[in-house]
Amino acid sequence: MSHKIYPIKLARAGQTLFGQMPLNKLERASQIIMDSSKEQKLLEYHLDFGIDEQGCYYIVGTTAIVATLVCQRCLEPFSQTIKLDFNLSPVHTQAQAKALPVHYEPIFLEADSSALCLQSLLDEEVLLSLPLVALHDPTNSNCKLDIDSKIMVDNAKTTSPFALLKNLKIN
Repeated sequence: MSHKIYPIKLARAGQTLFGQMPLNKLERASQIIMDSSKEQKLLEYHLDFGIDEQGCYYIVGTTAIVATLVCQRCLEPFSQTIKLDFNLSPVHTQAQAKALPVHYEPIFLEADSSALCLQSLLDEEVLLSLPLVALHDPTNSNCKLDIDSKIMVDNAKTTSPFALLKNLKIN
């Protein structure tokens, strides 16, 4: 069951929403973030609603989760804290979206009810905060990539792909 919020009503009232949401409630993000532990992973969120000086409704939010991702170098899981701050403005049309100040990203509301699904909003923001390629921290030696592969990569970098061309003679 999705939880609907009404951002324009919340903004007019200057409300704040905060809490935790289980990872398994985030349909798409839960497919990427591993949850192999017996403890349920929780996404922490904080959303402030309001109206700025220009009359734009806004949602200023923060999300944080300790995610277990798969390193794309060694294919082993590792934990990473993922935090994201965002500034959104609820709109109904493309014209409203284009008229927004540059520091807001538009978020489109349901046309008939001006509602927004909280789970979908948080799911989108978590997806946007994930790294494009999940890798262990390079300064950390936890990556279990074998040493021969590291040497091959290092050797490949030092050899120029044009090294053979230096022996060619131009007439």
